[in-house]
Amino acid sequence: MSCASYDLKAYQFGEATAVERRAIEQHARGCAACAGEFERLILTQASLMSVRDEDPPRRIAFVSDKVFEPKWYKRPLGPAWGFGSIAALACAIVFHALWTPATIVTMSPMASVVHKPTVPPGLSQAAVEAIVKESEQRMRRQLAEAEKRHEFDRAAMVAGVNASFDELSKRYYNLLKVTASADYPGAGR
Repeated sequence: MSCASYDLKAYQFGEATAVERRAIEQHARGCAACAGEFERLILTQASLMSVRDEDPPRRIAFVSDKVFEPKWYKRPLGPAWGFGSIAALACAIVFHALWTPATIVTMSPMASVVHKPTVPPGLSQAAVEAIVKESEQRMRRQLAEAEKRHEFDRAAMVAGVNASFDELSKRYYNLLKVTASADYPGAGR
């Protein structure tokens, strides 16, 4: 039998059967090359067992990392400025939607003078009053409809702004989580 048929590594790691172990031991006593290989395997295993188990580093830090790191005033501020401008715009929209300025009514001295309208020729006073009354009613209906439309539009605008603000808040908190997990591994979990 040749030396290649004997698996010294299987013997050394305890993977050989009892019959194979006896055959390898007997062969190693008579073959100087296999005995030397066997000695080298024992030495390699002993030196590997003496090395302490360590976790591999996550990232290898280089001395030059600090040199190439941008200065604090050169770091990109795009996300921070973008969020700040969007938040300011959202606040302005909410303020504009909710704030209604007070209407100031001033009376001019001429407004206190009451003018009696003259009836056009061919119309009676009762016909003029009926036309005025119908006109006033029509104006009140249009005003009520306009106020309803305005209130509906305002409510829709406030709902839209609230939805936008909620979405921006979610994005902001997600950005904070990503930033925190990048700065402090394990903190965003």
